[in-house]
Amino acid sequence: MDLHLAAAIGVVVGTLATVLVVAMRRLVAWVIRARELWEAVRELPAQQQAARDVEAELQSLKEATAEMRRLLEAQLREAQESGRKPAAAEALVGLARVELQRGRPTEAVPVLIEASKLYRETGDQRGYATCLGLLGTAYGDLGQFDAALASYQPALDVLQQIGDLAALARVQSNAAVAHDRRGNMAEAHALLGAALANYESVGDAMGQADTLLRLNGLQERTGRRDEAERSLARAKELLHSIGIDLRTRPVR
Repeated sequence: MDLHLAAAIGVVVGTLATVLVVAMRRLVAWVIRARELWEAVRELPAQQQAARDVEAELQSLKEATAEMRRLLEAQLREAQESGRKPAAAEALVGLARVELQRGRPTEAVPVLIEASKLYRETGDQRGYATCLGLLGTAYGDLGQFDAALASYQPALDVLQQIGDLAALARVQSNAAVAHDRRGNMAEAHALLGAALANYESVGDAMGQADTLLRLNGLQERTGRRDEAERSLARAKELLHSIGIDLRTRPVR
């Protein structure tokens, strides 16, 4: 056989072999992907039903929220017309909570500012502190952490003065998040420790667990691994005691 012809045949055979190997690899990959798609399709009815259930729940929640808003607006109008400032402040706070639940902190801020003025005029310290705590949350949701802390601090002062430990713990924990976002790690850690102690005093297991999970995240990010693991373990114990199983690590 002519050497040039033999060489040409060798090149062709080699090329065909390469093409066959690539084709086989693609075929195997296609078979694997087809199997994955089949498994997904087999589970699709259950997933579709779950999606429909979630959609129905969301629609129900949306309708309930809209109804709550209508009732609060009616309460506010009645209170304003009759000059009942405490009732007006309460309705305003309710409306602000609805806005926060809807993810609309911008709309909640002016409502809470108006409510805080009414609470100051009526001398309702607990209502005033609650309102400022929510205002801090709204500012925090907007990423305005200096404004959040400026709202949290007088709320902390009032709640400390009147001795409402449950409300104090909630505001301390939320203020710690604002300090954390501002890079004030020491202040955040101190506030979370104080919140944890207050939640323990009132026997609030969920509050303790939530605070411990926040501590866990802060401790991990500041290199305090052993403390972080202890906080996480204790949080899991508390959640288990109230029927909640934290199977995965918290997302931070």
